[in-house]
Amino acid sequence: LCKRKFGSSELLQKHEQLSDMHKQKVEEAKNEAKKAEIQSIKLAKIQEQQLNDKKRLKLERQNHYAQEAKYDARRLEEMEDAKTKALRAKDPVMHAADSKGSEMLMRMGWSAGEGLGKSGTGMREAVAVKLRTERAGLGSGTEVGLEHMVTEADSKGAANRKRAQARLAQASEGNGESEDSAWRPSFGH
Repeated sequence: LCKRKFGSSELLQKHEQLSDMHKQKVEEAKNEAKKAEIQSIKLAKIQEQQLNDKKRLKLERQNHYAQEAKYDARRLEEMEDAKTKALRAKDPVMHAADSKGSEMLMRMGWSAGEGLGKSGTGMREAVAVKLRTERAGLGSGTEVGLEHMVTEADSKGAANRKRAQARLAQASEGNGESEDSAWRPSFGH
């Protein structure tokens, strides 16, 4: 530590034992070494924390993307189902192969457009599916169009909007009014 040159090792040992300045410099060197070690430990912990934060954020992004992808896939599937139902409702003969029952009939020899039964004189079209309004009983007689059908993928606002449109459509059918006049109040006309 000391930059001074001593002629012999005895003088050096004597200097190390008796010199206060030497003892101070030794203590300062030890303190500097401890500080450097503490700094390196702090730096290592900070780097480790940053690495853990990066990993955590990456996992959060992956989970968020996976949830969005699942939602989008479910929404797309529901839209495809609704589209298929609408096409079947418009032309059941053309879209007969879309249902499980028609697949079974086709395996037994039936083809689209033919009647059922041994002589082919039975029903030609599938039984139409009627969607009822929510919480309506079997005898209510009210039906819902596919555009007003609420699905699980709809947000709360979209579901409420569809229900309101269904009520409006039902009210306009019941009164014999057009859709435009169903929501407008009549002011004494």
